[in-house]
Amino acid sequence: MNSSDFKKEADDFLFDFISSPVYLDYLNKKKEVENDSYLSSLSTKRSEAYLKSTETENEKLKKEYLLEFSKLTEEIYQNDKYKDYNEAYLKVKRILNILNEGILDKIR
Repeated sequence: MNSSDFKKEADDFLFDFISSPVYLDYLNKKKEVENDSYLSSLSTKRSEAYLKSTETENEKLKKEYLLEFSKLTEEIYQNDKYKDYNEAYLKVKRILNILNEGILDKIR
């Protein structure tokens, strides 16, 4: 296979992949999470808690901020909308990992 054939095959594959129901489902769920004001609020609070933990030298405060960070992270992860998004993301990631391994095997 020459390089132009490989490029055409890769382009065709990418078009098929980004048009697939699995990928489109992932994009929809990603958009839902990004547009969810509650999750955005939690994410902002989580980022602020982490930033505060890096800026303070007081060990007690640092632990408190990191505990808050941890609790907010868990709250985000337990959200049903986030769980659905994460499941869709992991499906796409697994597919891409399998394809990547296949490509690397052909190159080797």
